Amino acid sequence: MHSRSRIMFEDHATIHDFPLPDIRSELRDADLRAHRARHRAFEVVVYNREVRACMKRNVDHPYFNERWAESQHTIVYARNEIGLARRICEQYPPDQGFVIVDIIE
Repeated sequence: MHSRSRIMFEDHATIHDFPLPDIRSELRDADLRAHRARHRAFEVVVYNREVRACMKRNVDHPYFNERWAESQHTIVYARNEIGLARRICEQYPPDQGFVIVDIIE
């Protein structure tokens, strides 16, 4: 006979207490909390120089929204500065025109 294991959440609710979409949401939230516990949060200020140049010429950039002409503030999670640099280059590639203005921990 197979025994059923029960998944316990922070508030001691079990997997049987949630409808399926709520279970996925709770698992996603738990994964995010665990990720944040292992990583440091950095605020990254970034804009796109190509979008900015397009806006000055009054044309749309072929890929990026015009909001990238202005500095955008975003949170990037990384374990250390090396991981941060790697993640920033992946998310905001310099060869696609992204410029890092500031990084605040």
